[in-house]
Amino acid sequence: MENTNNSQDSNPSVNKRLPRSQKKRLKREKKRLGRRLKRSEVKKRRKSVIRAERDKFLSSLSPDERETYISNLRVTNYEKSVNLNNFLETAHREGLPICIDCSFGDDMNSKVLKS
Repeated sequence: MENTNNSQDSNPSVNKRLPRSQKKRLKREKKRLGRRLKRSEVKKRRKSVIRAERDKFLSSLSPDERETYISNLRVTNYEKSVNLNNFLETAHREGLPICIDCSFGDDMNSKVLKS
C-alpha cells in the first residue's frame, strides 16, 4: 500500500514545472525544427514540379528538336561557366586586395566576443 504514488515520486521532473525561459527556448527549438523539416519538403516539392514541367516540355518536342534543345542548353551552360571563371580570374588578378585583421580577438572582452 505504500507504493501507490511511487511512480510520481521516482520521476521528479514530472512534479516540477519548467521556468518560462526554458519553455520559450523549447518552443523556439521546436519551431526551428519544424521550419527546417518544412523547408526540405518545400524544396523537394519544388524540384519535383520543375522536373515534371521539364519532362512535359521535352516530351512535347520531337526527338530532333529535343536533341537540339538539350545541346543548346549544354552549350549555354558551358559558356556561362567559362564567363564566370574568366570574370573571377580577372577580378583576382586585377582587383583590389582585401585584408581582414582578425588578431584583435585577444583585446576583446567576453561580452563582445559572445555578440
